[in-house]
Amino acid sequence: MADYEIVRLEDVVDWLGDYPGEMRGITYAIGAEQVALTHRRMPQHTGSKGSYGHRHKTQEELYFVLSGKLQFKLNDEIVEVGAREAVREFERRGVNRAVSTAAGKLVFMSSVHQEIPWAGHANYAASKGGVMQLMRSIAQEVAPLAIRANAIAPGAIRTPINRSAWESSEAYQDLMTLVPYKRIGEPEDIARVVAWLVSDAADYVTGATLFVDGGMTLYPGFATGG
Repeated sequence: MADYEIVRLEDVVDWLGDYPGEMRGITYAIGAEQVALTHRRMPQHTGSKGSYGHRHKTQEELYFVLSGKLQFKLNDEIVEVGAREAVREFERRGVNRAVSTAAGKLVFMSSVHQEIPWAGHANYAASKGGVMQLMRSIAQEVAPLAIRANAIAPGAIRTPINRSAWESSEAYQDLMTLVPYKRIGEPEDIARVVAWLVSDAADYVTGATLFVDGGMTLYPGFATGG
């Protein structure tokens, strides 16, 4: 994927249209030549299924589950994708040094609120603290198997879920009082860190949380003496 464009996910055509869920074909949108990328969101609590029929003779197929779990049929075997299932599969395959120095890599998505208290959102902050300890405990457990586990803790990232925090100039300026680096994060900022974490360049990194937050965890309110 030497030549590609950067595009926003919401600008990529949703193939499902009015059908529940979301399916966006990213490959052509970014001009990728050596990989195929698809973003898929399944409706919750509906028992919704997505059907795919394809074969690969030489390519690997990777599934990144951002939330929930994924179950699919591989030949005659039903495979469930989640942290524990991934570990079992990595252990089964072992290290293939033609591919990587590690047998596998796990990347957990946390938040700056594993570190920063958030009044009125204790449930969210507590869940992210749980993600941190889940990741660290798994990292400790699977390191002898040559499997690495790390987490990313994003700060303010420009996504639809927090549009009200950055869409107007007034809201953006208020947001910047929390970000010493004085810009909002972009999805590409997170993607680049994920790409590094799963590469062999990060082979000695495990059990770590990387804060990608423009300095939000530096407590900017104390920058001038509090």
